[in-house]
Amino acid sequence: MDVANLSSLPCELLIQVFHHIPIKSIWSTIPKVCQSWNDLLQQMSYWWERLDYEGIHISKDYRLGLIRNIDPSRIVQLLRETCIIYALTQKPSFEEASISQGGIWEMGELDIHIISIHLMFRTPRLAVLNVSPHFIEYKDADILLLQLSLTNCEVHIIDEPSLKLEDNSTTDDVLNRLVRDNMQCKITSVSGCVKSIHCLPKSVEILKLSISCDNNGQVVDPGIAELKQAIPALRDLEFHVLRASKVADLTILPAVTMGKDLEAYSTRYYINRASLAKKCMEMNDFI
Repeated sequence: MDVANLSSLPCELLIQVFHHIPIKSIWSTIPKVCQSWNDLLQQMSYWWERLDYEGIHISKDYRLGLIRNIDPSRIVQLLRETCIIYALTQKPSFEEASISQGGIWEMGELDIHIISIHLMFRTPRLAVLNVSPHFIEYKDADILLLQLSLTNCEVHIIDEPSLKLEDNSTTDDVLNRLVRDNMQCKITSVSGCVKSIHCLPKSVEILKLSISCDNNGQVVDPGIAELKQAIPALRDLEFHVLRASKVADLTILPAVTMGKDLEAYSTRYYINRASLAKKCMEMNDFI
């Protein structure tokens, strides 16, 4: 093995090698790690003892391959991958692992593009993944689907909005594949428009639906009865009521006249004025 293949490096080894590096200061340590990479890995007797103690066995050829030089850019990727493993494994199983798009160096957040490393970490812990609001817009949607294919974890996507659905085949395809290919992935919260509800998974509990109202302020019925039948787990329905208007004061919410179909729902209403995007909110309980 001429160069260590980072894609097959056991994450347990990475944890052992880099567990002492604080996540928020990793960026400043990269040059030092790059310079002393051989020194780190040549201290094999210590690391192999640690790995053997934990029941992790690596072949002799693979161990020798780890001693070789690695391109500094790949060191950066290794450290990024180590970040997510370190953060996930340092949290008790009942805590959430927050995943977002921001830079982990400045914000202390985890890069969503490296969640795939979690796939390699064998743990029965409950992973609660708060994904970026617009993760469907990621060009690596296929990678994301793979990242959420966790074998030993129950995944709850609970960010607001968790899935931003639009009426296009690409988004529908991604969502359908996510639900179809990940039996343990429980999507609890979805944001979308009326035209996208046909592809909602049955596990949705919270639905944030963009609907409109007429000139008299009456909400246009999106088909609540059909929603309740199609999504039996639905317990919280949130409307984002869109209303283009030149009226300055939109603090008075429209009357809701959808009848008994809304019983037992805790429903929030948002009105956005097109020009100023002014929001107002009111909670109505139909119980």
